[in-house]
Amino acid sequence: MALLSGVKAIAFDLDQTLIDFAGSRRAGLDALLARVDAAGYPVDRKAFLSRHNERTRLEDESYLRTGIWSPTVARFHALCEEFDLPADGFAGELTEVYTEARYRNLRKYPETEGVLKTLQGRLPLFLVTNGPSAHQHREIEVTGVAPFFDRVFVCDDFALRKPDPKVFEAVRGAARVAPGEMLMVGDFWQADIAVPRRLGWRTVWVVRDEKARAEADQGRADAVVRSVADILPLLGF
Repeated sequence: MALLSGVKAIAFDLDQTLIDFAGSRRAGLDALLARVDAAGYPVDRKAFLSRHNERTRLEDESYLRTGIWSPTVARFHALCEEFDLPADGFAGELTEVYTEARYRNLRKYPETEGVLKTLQGRLPLFLVTNGPSAHQHREIEVTGVAPFFDRVFVCDDFALRKPDPKVFEAVRGAARVAPGEMLMVGDFWQADIAVPRRLGWRTVWVVRDEKARAEADQGRADAVVRSVADILPLLGF
């Protein structure tokens, strides 16, 4: 019997689950640093990327606590000051360069479309994503994932955010299934997995990094997998 037998509806996270957000962010930062270099400002690339990663980690942690997003331009304004770059107008210019390059390079993971095509029509599918509403709707449009889903939940549209249980209950209400018949698939344990699991859902935690996956607590979800392609055999497909 398949590990996830009995599942009657599936909810998917978006970033780093179905689409390569990290890859698009790298492309955005490459474009930003190229603009800095073209402007003649010496910046230690490794140090800049390290500080950017630290700031985004803190922003994510703050958002989960408070529900308030820090604007991207504020991040680059702070980094400009830290690395002795012009802060005011230049920070806005760098934000625009970064943002446009990020969306231009945003892609579905190679396996995503095949998995969604296999599941579409067999099970109701739902998309549930955190993030500023305009940003998330643009990501959904750019990557073309919306047609695969029975309903799309951009949490910010409802003044909610994962891991608020209300988000997951709204999704399950739309699916009209029992908790044990609902599956959540996501990459961020705190936002995507912990609460649905507590609510009685089935859960699949996507951990793409091999080292992190090897070290992950396997008991934190029904399955810990490398990509969404791994859920098909777990469902018996």
